[in-house]
Amino acid sequence: MTWLNVLGSLKRPAGLALLLSVMALPAVSETLRIATSGRVPNLGNPYASMMTRGMHPSSIMFDALTKLGSNGEVNPVLATSWEATSPNRWVFTLRQGVTFANGEPFNADAVVAVFEFLVTPDARGLFMAGEARNIGKANALDEFTVELITCKPDAILPKRLSLVFMVPPRAWADMGQDEFALHPIGSGPYQLRDWGFRTGIYEMDRVPTSWRAATHDNTPEIIAFYVAADAVSRSQSLISGQTHLVTNLGLDMLIEMEAQGYATETLESPHIEGLAMRNTDAEHPLADVRVRQALNMAIDRQTMADIILYGKTQPNSQGALPQTFGFNPDITPYPYDPDRARQLLADAGYEDGLFFEAVVRTQATAPENLQIYQKVAQDLARIGVTMEIRGVQAAQWIAMWFTGDWRGADILSMNWSSSIYMDAIRSIENASCLKPAPFFCDPTMVPRIEASSTLFKPLERQKELQAMMAQLHDLAPTILLFPEIHTFAFDPALGPLQYDGEMLMLDAIRMGEEDEES
Repeated sequence: MTWLNVLGSLKRPAGLALLLSVMALPAVSETLRIATSGRVPNLGNPYASMMTRGMHPSSIMFDALTKLGSNGEVNPVLATSWEATSPNRWVFTLRQGVTFANGEPFNADAVVAVFEFLVTPDARGLFMAGEARNIGKANALDEFTVELITCKPDAILPKRLSLVFMVPPRAWADMGQDEFALHPIGSGPYQLRDWGFRTGIYEMDRVPTSWRAATHDNTPEIIAFYVAADAVSRSQSLISGQTHLVTNLGLDMLIEMEAQGYATETLESPHIEGLAMRNTDAEHPLADVRVRQALNMAIDRQTMADIILYGKTQPNSQGALPQTFGFNPDITPYPYDPDRARQLLADAGYEDGLFFEAVVRTQATAPENLQIYQKVAQDLARIGVTMEIRGVQAAQWIAMWFTGDWRGADILSMNWSSSIYMDAIRSIENASCLKPAPFFCDPTMVPRIEASSTLFKPLERQKELQAMMAQLHDLAPTILLFPEIHTFAFDPALGPLQYDGEMLMLDAIRMGEEDEES
């Protein structure tokens, strides 16, 4: 019996009944209705966290100077061109004629204000302050030209700036971070009306004066996000006709949605999941590379890919996908070889087995992850290794990851976040001594990482990144798992969906004729 069959035979849960009662609204042709698993953790503060991939409301509220394309290329947004005039100096030419939704002009002073804020005490602890820490000075050379001086050479600064959204400086200063988070203002084609704390629905209105306002027919005037943490509730909202598009469904649910006549799409993200293993305590078993390699060889990844992930992805050889700059095509995945794994453990002096505690992040956006972690534990048990799994919510996991305090755990779920820059250096830095509160440290890699920032010739830098990826593969700092898979189910009248890199283009969705006639 499938989950849809079961749904009809059970009493409707109170949470689902509440959701449907809230969502039982008449169809409105100008409104695109989307069911999502939650609001943005930091609401409208664009500097408090990274914009996750797949679908994110910040992508239609704000603009950065640059953005990354599907293959990691850097494309213009609020900056139209840029040049490294010396190893520590970049000059950016800005787009003219752009205004924020409140009428403030976008210009060089607005850019300078952002980077001046990110070095203030008020910005300490914000995610984006860490990302911008190498920018020592920002200067306005004229109204539409900005000079950025870096503390150290940074060959990928234009990629890093794709994370830094621009905000109207006067409004930011007058409102403060907390107020701005509640009433964000950007230069994008949609702006927030209300976070919907009482209704469970947050809405965004189209801004026809935005420099990138959609001009095609059937552009929705309003995008309404219906918050439903439960995947069944989200799917039922589409089946009942109350929403047009739902996200973050399990892969098994997509099959059932297809059988019901809905369109579905999956998007493989270069955001590679893994289980981080410490080597910073020399006395710990995981400090021995043979133990780390053994754990990788004990995992039957192909079975997970075929059964748990329905063949939507394949085992990874490294913390990047082929479209990531620095991906090394010569690296092969660790083989499934439990006999070799047992021998490596015996060589390391652990033939009697080991016990580890693993803390993993539980999240509605990746429902298959818990099954994968459980399968990892089963595979490890076959070589005499016990891995006890403990789940934590995202906020607790973030604190553990960024502080290095794993609260007694030996293993922590993590991701090789090359998706941030579509560049392997971010993944390499995260598994190095250079990460704040590092979990893994090989001192021989530090000078290589630092030197790569001075390589401004793409081919030369690519070869060095590929060499470092090969070195990390052999060092095995993590149990390498699978890319994050974004899932969408939607009314066929909306499709096909369009993507910018690995981000769903919400402002490119057109309402179908059927909805217009409703």
